[in-house]
Amino acid sequence: MTVGNPIWNIPCLRNRNFTGREKILANLQAQPASRNYTALTQAISGLGGVGKTQLALEYAYRHREDYRIVWWIHSEERATLAADYASLSEQLGLPQKSVADQDEVAEAVKHWLEQHIGWLLIFDNA
Repeated sequence: MTVGNPIWNIPCLRNRNFTGREKILANLQAQPASRNYTALTQAISGLGGVGKTQLALEYAYRHREDYRIVWWIHSEERATLAADYASLSEQLGLPQKSVADQDEVAEAVKHWLEQHIGWLLIFDNA
């Protein structure tokens, strides 16, 4: 799927010095294509400092044209998680974007995602 102007909020520039990890990147790409999922959860795990975030960033940049939405969610705290869902709700133009209840906004975003394809959410520090 090639998309004209995807909704995009990746917080960092591409690391032009990224090298290696081709097998891991290929596996990340192959998983969604190998099954008929509307949503597939993949986890990159490891000790701090081994490059999990850099790997996720590289995947996002390499495959940005494959998705209508590429959205980075800071998951280290509930407040940042909720704020990133709220920002996505604004980009999606959801009626709940102005609701004060952050749980309601997050549920509206999740419901929208369940109804659509072609999106990539990256939960950093989940």
